[in-house]
Amino acid sequence: MCYFFNARLIAATAILVGTVAQAETMVEVDAGKHDRLNAIVTFALPEELVKAGQIAVAPVDGDAALLPSQRTVIGEKPALTWIIPGEMKAGSNRRFTLKAAPISKGGHPLVWAEKSDADVTLSINKKPVLKYNMATVEPPEGTNKLFARGAYIHPILTPSGRLITNDFPPKHLHHHGIWFPWTETVFDGKKTDFWNMAKGEGTVEFVKLDDHGSGDVFGSFRARQKHVALKTAKGQRDVLNETWDVRVYGLDGYRLIDLTSTQTCASDLPLTLKTYHYGGLGVRGSGDWEGEGDACVFLTSEGKGRIDGHATAAKWCAMSGKIGKGAEAKPAGIAVLCHPTNFRFPQKMRLHPSEPFFNYAPEQDGDFDIVPGKAYVSRYRFVVYDGATDAKMCENLWADFAEPAEVKAVK
Repeated sequence: MCYFFNARLIAATAILVGTVAQAETMVEVDAGKHDRLNAIVTFALPEELVKAGQIAVAPVDGDAALLPSQRTVIGEKPALTWIIPGEMKAGSNRRFTLKAAPISKGGHPLVWAEKSDADVTLSINKKPVLKYNMATVEPPEGTNKLFARGAYIHPILTPSGRLITNDFPPKHLHHHGIWFPWTETVFDGKKTDFWNMAKGEGTVEFVKLDDHGSGDVFGSFRARQKHVALKTAKGQRDVLNETWDVRVYGLDGYRLIDLTSTQTCASDLPLTLKTYHYGGLGVRGSGDWEGEGDACVFLTSEGKGRIDGHATAAKWCAMSGKIGKGAEAKPAGIAVLCHPTNFRFPQKMRLHPSEPFFNYAPEQDGDFDIVPGKAYVSRYRFVVYDGATDAKMCENLWADFAEPAEVKAVK
């Protein structure tokens, strides 16, 4: 399997106009103890570059072509993000010159975020990657209206355009691409299930789109959601406020998607999560992966599969299988990478024995509370690819997510 850097990225900063300031900084990127693949690096900008309209990233060695960069922040400090194409071996380093550059002429950014009244779509080079559903999506005709749901990601497509997720699968109408409800909970002394929506106890709703943006390194959006208890002693009540920060990076060989979920109490009452075998971040795989056997193959970072991997902990887990009909069926997959700052990392998992469903479920290790004044933050990275699962690729990408390459200024 070939994983390569988008050629448009290499050329993205080639057409420039205007006058350039002379401020520049040289930085060194150290791979550290991990092999790197298309490493994503972020560097806090020195004062002399903060006010630069555009910043060029020029490799000091090897390829002389400029690399595109994109403004971001570390905390509240201005920063720059770019992607180092190809492989970096453990223990190696590369140097780059960051310098103020003329503003590029217009053009369509590589990773495009497009908003409609109902959703936000992120695309790479005009090929759709994912859609976040803001509007409530109605369940299939003739089914319980309680299953109506918004605030989730579906569809997600592989680089070749294969549909990797499913929505409203017949046996679990409450499953939706990528979504994040809790199951066995207690709020204000009453049990509330936000996951199994047919109970009518709880749901998750879209509130507001705070931001969305496009760029030649990543496209992104920030959305607000709320977890609502429908049957408390005081009627319907907001229990958790949640923010989703989502990024899609401009890569061709596979799709790389970051999701950071930040949950806070919506009142002065905690939410207690009881010990249970599922609930939290969920991923529903392709409808072509339904059934027992090898239609859907699971692989964890610990080398475990569908049966022996359930209720175990892992840094990452991949689901894969053939998508399409007959001779058109080709393998594809999605891997979920868990960040080491997540609660109870490495988190335990629910691997379904006969359906393409994966769930990181930290409550398998016992009760815990989300309490007022303290955010519950979860970070996950998704790798979406054509072909069979490549364990080495997943491990390298997890290492880059968990322990990014170090970037420092050099003289």
